Amino acid sequence: MRCIRKMDHHCPWVNNCVGENNRKYFVLFTMYIALISLHSLVMVVFHFLYCFEDDWTSKSF
Repeated sequence: MRCIRKMDHHCPWVNNCVGENNRKYFVLFTMYIALISLHSLVMVVFHFLYCFEDDWTSKSF
């Protein structure tokens, strides 16, 4: 597919040109990716803290 306008650009993530007509879908796509990444980061941090909390609070003699 060939990009026509100067503001159109080819995006390898969606394998298509992003322009006037499909900008909404591209923005939603990037927003969902950002939200999923943020959710994953929060889950990893909570899991990391939970694992260290068990090690610090449990006393084995």
